[in-house]
Amino acid sequence: MPSILYAAEIMNSTRPLIIVFALLLIVFTGTVVQAEDKSLLKPVDEATQNPSFFVFRARLIEAIANRDAKHLLSIVDPGIINETGEDALIKGIAGFREEWKPEAKDSKIWGELGKVLSMGGKFKDGGKNFQAPYVSACFPEALDLFEHSAILGEKVRLRKEPRNDAEVVATLSWDIVKMPLQSDEDGKTEEWKEVTTMDGRKGYVSSSYVFNMDSYTAIFEFRSGRWMMIMFAAGC
Repeated sequence: MPSILYAAEIMNSTRPLIIVFALLLIVFTGTVVQAEDKSLLKPVDEATQNPSFFVFRARLIEAIANRDAKHLLSIVDPGIINETGEDALIKGIAGFREEWKPEAKDSKIWGELGKVLSMGGKFKDGGKNFQAPYVSACFPEALDLFEHSAILGEKVRLRKEPRNDAEVVATLSWDIVKMPLQSDEDGKTEEWKEVTTMDGRKGYVSSSYVFNMDSYTAIFEFRSGRWMMIMFAAGC
């Protein structure tokens, strides 16, 4: 199973669309059904359920690979929401351009939006819109987004101490885990995250496998005969 970091690297490449999209489909092969276990967040990608959205997303992925600001801005809704919560004041294309500066080839939008799209997603509101990544779209509403994270991968080692040779407490596969307040002491949070599983096991996981729920989410909606991105914001 390719890692999320690998998927992000794919998004930053300039390979032809057919290669990029084929690799993304590999990530989600055989994992299109959400597990009933509410402590797990197995990969889900429902894009194939709607041909028009499937084609729309493929074209957007190509634009991201080519750093095509013109195409990106063409699918940004005039009233796009760029922030959430009490600070949701910056709206519209002007705010989006000010925040991301998509005309710049080194804009962070290419990596962030590329990563979001590489992680699949789910149709919401009766199929009226599509939310990505799947992690935020499928996250249980009863859990606090800022107190939990998701382990993205299979048989990820939960270690007793934050080092590669530490005892393995358990292996985790797509688990939702609780997150304590992190400390920057000794730089441990750079490579390791302290987590507690939903059944109470504690330990450390390599940061590369941990998806923080305050990461970016994109929402697309079919409006006036075309798909538009109506939100791209963190912490939702």
